[in-house]
Amino acid sequence: YRQLVRHLEGEWSLEQAIDETVRATRRFAKRQETWFRREPGVGWFAADDINRLIPIVIDYVQHRGLGRAYG
Repeated sequence: YRQLVRHLEGEWSLEQAIDETVRATRRFAKRQETWFRREPGVGWFAADDINRLIPIVIDYVQHRGLGRAYG
């Protein structure tokens, strides 16, 4: 939102706001990755590995009691 506000206030061009948004998003994603790497038990999956992921998520929800909260 910061980048869009700067554009709307005339401080940045639209192109500059887009470029800064891309940079900020990359920095945020990198911080998230660093944080998650330090968390025990976090599993990583490829975005296109949905067939492997679905049964793992279902098992997790059923065995951790989350199913009661959502259904």
